[in-house]
Amino acid sequence: AGQMTCKTHLVGGAVAAMLLTLAASEQELGLKPFTTPEFFGVLTASLLGSLAPDIDQGKKSKVGSMVKPVASVCSKCFGHRTFCHSVWFLLLLYFIIRGIFPSMAFFGLAFCIGGASHLLLDCFNPRGVRLFWPIPLTFHFGNVKTASGRGSMLENWQEYVFRVALVCMFAALVLVDAYRRAAPFGGI
Repeated sequence: AGQMTCKTHLVGGAVAAMLLTLAASEQELGLKPFTTPEFFGVLTASLLGSLAPDIDQGKKSKVGSMVKPVASVCSKCFGHRTFCHSVWFLLLLYFIIRGIFPSMAFFGLAFCIGGASHLLLDCFNPRGVRLFWPIPLTFHFGNVKTASGRGSMLENWQEYVFRVALVCMFAALVLVDAYRRAAPFGGI
């Protein structure tokens, strides 16, 4: 069994962005509803974050091929599914983003929420994820088998079903958000 593909992680990042958008539209966690540009900023940050943990695969990952020197260091120092697949990595990224771009701290949070969606999805692989690496506690919620994008649709059927379910969840969240935005005007 392989790992979730880039496409599945991107869909998971989009779902994470919509959940954050809904939390904002309900003014949860002290958030205010997003403007359209803010939503696209949140979506972009979450999508990028959803790929970030695979930087530890070096140039074999989409994100690793974009930042080869950083990916090479992560791959050599840690290997796959260790530090970069932990909550510590996401916290470090958040504080780096917040430190370099203080006015963009919220988008740093969206980035890390996208990264958290990656970790959550990887928990559905047979291998699971050590979220608190180096503590040897593995989180494993299922056995979604993949061929990591290789092989036929039949070989990857579990991941395709998983991805379709995520797309449906994303669509449902978009509809809920649209309905809530239209509610003050009499609903849809």
